[in-house]
Amino acid sequence: MTGPEHYLRAQELAAEAASAWTSGSSVSPVVLAAIGQIHATLALAAATALTAVSPLSPRESYPAEVRAWRDAAGTPDGPPPS
Repeated sequence: MTGPEHYLRAQELAAEAASAWTSGSSVSPVVLAAIGQIHATLALAAATALTAVSPLSPRESYPAEVRAWRDAAGTPDGPPPS
């Protein structure tokens, strides 16, 4: 899995754990949360390994992995709002 895929899976598992907790599902919310935490940790490790990219650079100049991270996180292109 790529870093962005780990990130998205961690989000999915967090939602599943919350749903399992409130619905009384037979699936353990604690187990789902623990697996989600593993994915979140792997995503953090992958993100930490990336180099900084100027938010002012055109999107097409970003490395593919940076574009994937920005897509996974829902980060808009362009400079941050001031």
